[in-house]
Amino acid sequence: MYFHQMSRIAIQWIGLFLTTLLGACSGTPVSPNASASDIGQKAIVLISVSHDQGAGNGANAIFYLDESRYPGRVVMKSIQDNLSIPVKSDFRDRRGHLYVLELEPGSHTIDGWQVASAGARISAPVEPLQFEVKRGEVLYLGNLHAKLVLGHGMLFGARSASNAMPVVVDRHEEDIALAEARVPAMKGQIRVALLSLGPLMPVGEASKRYDPVVIPKVPTK
Repeated sequence: MYFHQMSRIAIQWIGLFLTTLLGACSGTPVSPNASASDIGQKAIVLISVSHDQGAGNGANAIFYLDESRYPGRVVMKSIQDNLSIPVKSDFRDRRGHLYVLELEPGSHTIDGWQVASAGARISAPVEPLQFEVKRGEVLYLGNLHAKLVLGHGMLFGARSASNAMPVVVDRHEEDIALAEARVPAMKGQIRVALLSLGPLMPVGEASKRYDPVVIPKVPTK
């Protein structure tokens, strides 16, 4: 009886894990080895995410695609890491990365952002930016960029951010060239379909909150 119950619990946990894993597949990066036939069967968007070069690795601009959708939310960051080591920027004059993502065909929104820096998180609610992508389309939507007010210096030449403003910028020449080099089968297939350029329309003032500092508990003797 005991082992039967444990097996049932294990199956439930495996099911929960698979559900979470499948949810994480939304916004799947397109494989560099994708063929032209593969591309023709997918709905693909290109978005670059970045922040001002002056901050270096001292800030991380984070934008959310379909934030209110679960499963399906996609988190896009200007700093990715590998085992906590920041991955080199894709760009020379901005700190960030290019995202080449397969989405479910249909309507989607960019509906949230924040900048994490020096233990603080800067954010404000915004009017969602809506777009639609169809199967067989490869759309370049623009560069989601965080303009920063730089604060104090940090290690390795980085600077903290004391305030931030999210904007949409057209960097299609650089971003599309990078995407075509990364996924050769997309060459000549990418259509520019920019989100509304300029600042993301705020619906409230930006706020700054600090992450809680966890103090390890020292056991009493």
